[in-house]
Amino acid sequence: MRFIPTVVHGVLDYLMGFALIVLPWTLGLSRDGAETWVPLIVGTAVMSYSLITRYELGLLPLVSMRQHLWLDALGGLLLAFSPWIFGFAGLVYLPHLVVGLAEFSAALFTETEPSVESARQEVRKAAQAGSATRTGPAGFTRGEEEAAGEIDVSEPIRQRDRDLLQP
Repeated sequence: MRFIPTVVHGVLDYLMGFALIVLPWTLGLSRDGAETWVPLIVGTAVMSYSLITRYELGLLPLVSMRQHLWLDALGGLLLAFSPWIFGFAGLVYLPHLVVGLAEFSAALFTETEPSVESARQEVRKAAQAGSATRTGPAGFTRGEEEAAGEIDVSEPIRQRDRDLLQP
């Protein structure tokens, strides 16, 4: 059962990434070992792939939400079990375990597609931008494809696009 909207997950991503980066210093655990580096690396990774995820808070849509959630799940498991994997459980384990399991849980319960309203906004933006700015499968703009004979200009708007444009 997936009940966390992708926009909420996006906010959690950036908060979690930041928290993981500062966690070792805020808890007084920065000893320059794995107990410091694992959260730092996982936090940096979370923020990095969040920036390139295809969702409401991504800047460059290169990674699908499903791929993002897999990365979250793997990173959460790595973080949760890192005290035993890297041998620092005798020093500290609870913050890594709790935050790692929270990250893993968020991946399990987040929707795999951005919300319908977000999709509608994207379609509206594309429609407002005009057909000359949209690129097709060959990387041409729509106008270039028409000139090259790549597409049929009389092609009707797909039903899915019509549905998304409806209020």
